[in-house]
Amino acid sequence: MRTYLLFRLAGMVAPLIPRRFAYTLLGLVSAVWYRLAAGNRRMIQANVRHVLGPTAHPAEVDRVARRIFHNLLKNYFDLFWLPVQRPEAIARLVTIHGYENANAALAAGKGAILVSAHLGNQEMMSQARALSDLKLTAVVEHVKNERVFRYLLSLRQSSTVRLIPQDGALKELLRALKRNEIIGLVFDRDVTESGRIIPVFGSPARLPDGYAILALRHGVPIIPAFVVRQPDDTYAGYVEKPMTFEGNANNDDDVRRVMMSVGAVVEKYLRAYIDQWVYFHYVWEDDKERLKNEQQGATRSR
Repeated sequence: MRTYLLFRLAGMVAPLIPRRFAYTLLGLVSAVWYRLAAGNRRMIQANVRHVLGPTAHPAEVDRVARRIFHNLLKNYFDLFWLPVQRPEAIARLVTIHGYENANAALAAGKGAILVSAHLGNQEMMSQARALSDLKLTAVVEHVKNERVFRYLLSLRQSSTVRLIPQDGALKELLRALKRNEIIGLVFDRDVTESGRIIPVFGSPARLPDGYAILALRHGVPIIPAFVVRQPDDTYAGYVEKPMTFEGNANNDDDVRRVMMSVGAVVEKYLRAYIDQWVYFHYVWEDDKERLKNEQQGATRSR
């Protein structure tokens, strides 16, 4: 109940605060959060090191990690601020590049799979999509607090953007593809830990494989897409050219080939916008193993 009330309060207060003032204030909040949240800090720093490489200076890793904390809070503010804005105001904030690629992906009549990551601002992606006539059905994590989950859906959905929980989502996704619509899946969040391990920035990471299986099984094109924040806090949306694949959805090598092809595109954007990768979970297997060993050591020492 407390979390739900806090979210509802944020939904009432955020639209009353000037956006730039809120961002400045959240910069101070994020600095305190970064100092106090040791677990989250280590997690983000570990992810950043994989992207920047083993020779990255600790000061650079720290600087990027601090910006990630701030950008996440900016995104949360936008989550509550955007729904009450006029469409023309949102349109002024977002410039979409490659919009024609989405239409090209739908030309075959099989629908399309939009694959993104927790990069930039996914809330703005949903709002930008609401300004077009293309329909999107995206899968989201089903948070445990049902009232919070339903409230978040009300903020994020629109007449053209439909969000469905990951549990039991397959039938809805297939129906959307049959209607020649776009479905949205993420590259970097394997909620069920049932995906496949592939190399990302040279190290093994377990990532979701659903988009690869759907693409191979149904001949559906994949369009990587991202909406990233610009220095002036406007947004640029990038829709990559459709990627089509041949192969067998039951063949492990074929599925991995699709995942690595899409991963190469995601890596390009992570390199360019690493300070906007607001993903607060360990991605790589070596970091997960280290955390597991630390937890087991702490348990034995009690």
